[in-house]
Amino acid sequence: MNTKIKPERAEILRLRARIVAVERATLAALELVLLLKPKELEAFLESRRKELSQNYLDETFATDLVDAAERDR
Repeated sequence: MNTKIKPERAEILRLRARIVAVERATLAALELVLLLKPKELEAFLESRRKELSQNYLDETFATDLVDAAERDR
C-alpha cells in the first residue's frame, strides 16, 4: 500500500482544509451575532439579499459565465 501523497493532492487537501476553517469561523461569527444582535443581523441580511437580487439582474454580474442561461441554473 502506497501511503505517499502526491503534491497536487496535498495542495487540494490543504485548500479544502482552509475552506472548512473559513466556513466554521463564519458560522461561529453568525451564531454570535444572532445571539447578541438578532434584529441587526436580520436587517443586514435582508439588505444584502436585496442588493444581491438587484445586482443579479445587472449584465456585469458573473461575467465569467459566457452564456447567461448558465447563471439561471
